[in-house]
Amino acid sequence: MSATVDIEELVLLPGQEIFAEKSLGDAMYLIKQGAVEIWVGQAATPTIVARLEEGAVFGEAALVNDAPRNASARAAGHGCVLLSVPREAFRRRLDEAHPMIVAVARLLIDGLVAANRQYERQSKEAAGLRETVSALRAAAQVAGTRRDEALKAEAAAMQENRRLREKALAYIEAHQEKPPRPR
Repeated sequence: MSATVDIEELVLLPGQEIFAEKSLGDAMYLIKQGAVEIWVGQAATPTIVARLEEGAVFGEAALVNDAPRNASARAAGHGCVLLSVPREAFRRRLDEAHPMIVAVARLLIDGLVAANRQYERQSKEAAGLRETVSALRAAAQVAGTRRDEALKAEAAAMQENRRLREKALAYIEAHQEKPPRPR
């Protein structure tokens, strides 16, 4: 069977999902035209980890390692045209390859998967740090506002104290017995 018999051409619209993170890998892909975004996390707030252009291959890690997908993929830009190589065709080609080539491919893919996991961990840590900084800024703003309010209250109290002191002095002066005037 020739290699082209196993390959299927897919035409995808912008944003159309190719595969989801943690899904089982059933094919690998070659970008014939257009671009693809690789992302991790929830669809509502994805973290784009790569933008692949024409000629790039992706989705092979799940096939080499028989592991779930470590990221999601979707058509980017104006959509894309992909060549899809199903798992069975990929496996046949892998079985035909020299064992050393297969071992090197697995080693490289394991390194990529580990790097992706580290990136994911660091992204989560960075998000946590951003939340902490945001909370600290909010607390500092509240503390600054409270300090400003306290300074204003202290100034008002000092002004009221001056007013009362002046009123008391005026009262004392008005009600103090005056010595008789000399004649």
